[in-house]
Amino acid sequence: MGRERWQLPRAATRPVSVDSSVSRGGSVDPVTRRSFRILFGCLVCVGMGHSIAFSVLPPLARELGISEFQAGTVFSVSALLWVLTSTAWGRRSDDWGRRPVILIGLVGYAVSTLAFAVAAHAGLAAVLSVAVVYPLLIGSRAIFGAIGSGIFPAAQAYIVDRTSPEQRIAGVATISAALGLGTAAGPALGVALVAFGLVAPLYAVGVIAAISAVVIWRWLPEHRPPVQLRASARMSPWDARVRPFILIGLAQSTVQAILMQTIGFYYMDSLSLDPRRAAAVAGIGLSAFALATLAAQLALMRSGRLGAATLLVLGGAVGLGACGLLIAPASFVSLTAGMAFAGLAMGMLRPGNAAAISLSVGPDHQGAAAGLLGATAAAGWVMAPVLGAGLYQIWPVGPYVLSAFLLASIGLLARIHPGVRNLR
Repeated sequence: MGRERWQLPRAATRPVSVDSSVSRGGSVDPVTRRSFRILFGCLVCVGMGHSIAFSVLPPLARELGISEFQAGTVFSVSALLWVLTSTAWGRRSDDWGRRPVILIGLVGYAVSTLAFAVAAHAGLAAVLSVAVVYPLLIGSRAIFGAIGSGIFPAAQAYIVDRTSPEQRIAGVATISAALGLGTAAGPALGVALVAFGLVAPLYAVGVIAAISAVVIWRWLPEHRPPVQLRASARMSPWDARVRPFILIGLAQSTVQAILMQTIGFYYMDSLSLDPRRAAAVAGIGLSAFALATLAAQLALMRSGRLGAATLLVLGGAVGLGACGLLIAPASFVSLTAGMAFAGLAMGMLRPGNAAAISLSVGPDHQGAAAGLLGATAAAGWVMAPVLGAGLYQIWPVGPYVLSAFLLASIGLLARIHPGVRNLR
């Protein structure tokens, strides 16, 4: 792929940002273009960590003797803290600037991932009992939930500050594409390193995250806070401007959390695989999901023809079809195809909804709105152990039936709600 395809859209003639790296003529100078690429690379690292954790945890849980529900709670506790802190970090980025919040989040992410790997390693080596390892796993992920939650709202606001409303979908899609690229590369890295042990990929991601934090500290420019209209602007999730997008974000994140937390077990049980084989096979399904997500986001980066409301309707419809494949009699082909179509749906829903909420508020609320959306995204992970892993233990296809209902609801809401349908 050519170099120019990875460049972000040009900024508006009168950008919101007051950062001196954005020129008055509407173009983005080389320093700012480089900063976008730096941010892109660091978000790739975060995406890698997510997908590796989801592909490694199911077989790791079986090796440690942790149930499906307990494995789900490892992520749900982190997600609960994410819900409680994401909005606050978004407001802090309005006040302090985007770069400090991104840096703090990456440091928390590196510490969390390395601590998780050490605890899991100690359990596999029988140095610590499961009764000790299980709360350590929860505690290590809690660091990411409490501190790492600042990465995404600050990164989204960093891009939004430097793009015009007309280019908002393309700009937000760039952030999602970075996460998608990392999500696609993560399972491949996991498959390559799992031969050295189930926790080897986690050690690798922790080191990469630490390097990313150093890169942000040294080379991501921000001379002063991008938004200075009103520091720490507060916004309620019940605000009529953002309410439909909060509901859509909650449904979308719940579906994604259900898929990520159960698909490893579903591959393992429906195809009768041993834990190590399941880690590799589930990694293929997660890679298909991530590659399809990435393809959709790269297409959005290059084209501004589809509006936010259209993306939400299409994403709901494609996701509904994906769930149909997952509910059908299980085979490697049907499961992997279902994950690919689900990834395509997420690749439309996430940037479409993020662009929509950004366009629904003014420049002084961008960090707060991004933080709210980040909180709703994490809320899905709080409910996933009950709605996903808990339901899976009773009815293995139940999580995908529920996902089909939620995706159909997203498409319907985007089609009939005037706040979404009339968005310009």
